[in-house]
Amino acid sequence: MQLTNFEIADKPEVDMAFLMKGDYGKQRVLAAIPRVDLDDYFEKNWPSLTDTDRRTLLEGNADIIAAHMQRKCEAGEWKDENRFGATVKRIEISRDDLFSGPRLTDARLKMQKEAGFKAGPR
Repeated sequence: MQLTNFEIADKPEVDMAFLMKGDYGKQRVLAAIPRVDLDDYFEKNWPSLTDTDRRTLLEGNADIIAAHMQRKCEAGEWKDENRFGATVKRIEISRDDLFSGPRLTDARLKMQKEAGFKAGPR
C-alpha cells in the first residue's frame, strides 16, 4: 500500500513539532518531527531557523519525509490517537530517523534566502 495525499502543516503544533499527514489506504496517518530534531539536523549551516525556514526545509525534503512515513506505516509503527472525533494513526519521526535515512538537503532554503524570497501567506 502507498502513502498518498501527503501534506505538511502550515504551522507547528503547540509542542512546536511540525506535523505531516497522509493516507495509508483508508487510514489517516499523522507524523510529527520535533522542532529541536530538525534544528539539530541543520545546525551547522542554519544555526537560527524560523518556523518558515523549517517548513521550507520540510517542503524541500517532502519525498524523504514521506518515505520515512511509508516505512513506518509498513512496519505498523504507529499509535492510535483520537483527533477531531476520529481515530488516526500517529507516527513519530525522530532525530535518529532523520540522521539514519537519506541525507536531507537545504537546497530549497538556500535558494529562497539567496534570491531574497519571502514566504507568502498560507
